[in-house]
Amino acid sequence: MAQLNKGLTVGPVPVRFLFVSIMDLLSNVKADFEVLREPRGFMRVVQLVLAIFAFATITSVKTGTQIRVYCTSASNVTSSHKIEINYSYPFRFKKTADVMLPFCEQEKEVTSGLFTKNYSSSAEFFCFVGVVSFLMQVVLIPAYVFITPVFAKDSLASKLDFLVSVAWTILWFIASTAWADNLNKMAKYVQPENMIEELGDHCQPGMCQPIRSGDNSTLTVSAMFGFLNMGLCGASLWFLFKETEWHKDKEGAGHEDPNNVYSDPEYQGGGESQHLTSADIKFSIAISDITG
Repeated sequence: MAQLNKGLTVGPVPVRFLFVSIMDLLSNVKADFEVLREPRGFMRVVQLVLAIFAFATITSVKTGTQIRVYCTSASNVTSSHKIEINYSYPFRFKKTADVMLPFCEQEKEVTSGLFTKNYSSSAEFFCFVGVVSFLMQVVLIPAYVFITPVFAKDSLASKLDFLVSVAWTILWFIASTAWADNLNKMAKYVQPENMIEELGDHCQPGMCQPIRSGDNSTLTVSAMFGFLNMGLCGASLWFLFKETEWHKDKEGAGHEDPNNVYSDPEYQGGGESQHLTSADIKFSIAISDITG
């Protein structure tokens, strides 16, 4: 078993190096909540909230299209009843949308597979981006608060923070665009007229009438949250870029070194000539006093 001694010798070299690195990191841990008042920290908190809303609104919806079915008995008595074709996340209609068939028989059984459309790929990808974005903020916010010096001193940490945010801005754009496009297609598909057409022979002419389509307003809100996440993530890139050495090197190149004495105006141009002229005057006065 590895033993800890005064020299912090713990097991093999890689393990000892990892242990020393962790101990060095923990020794610098100091809570700094002021970082959450800075743009990059504040934006992380807002992204955390928006990510929750994004994946929560898409996964919590359960709605359905309603149609009215008219049945005529053997004694020519017509009755009607309402049926609802439910659908929910991940919007794989072949598996999630089912109905009780046949409509006008006493004995009915659940029948699925009548509705063939599948919008699950974009919905699941959107949810994946939202969940991982949430987990990223859960990790990064405490990192900002407790190990701020790491981001200030370690150029690799600040670069990774920036590059991951660039990648996630692109992913939010792809996921939100794909989901918004499929949502538009799905909204048309779940119209009662299309559902009746999909039912085929189960709805004879005049037997089924549309009532209303499913309520997709919450799903529309989810797409809006996706674009909000994309915009906020993109806006934070400038503040994250400023923390990297790429910006600091560029900024430093545009300024003179304050320790360079030759950058002082006294040693340049007119300042130098004024200095020399003053010295010459004093020297001339001193010579005049001696000779006079």
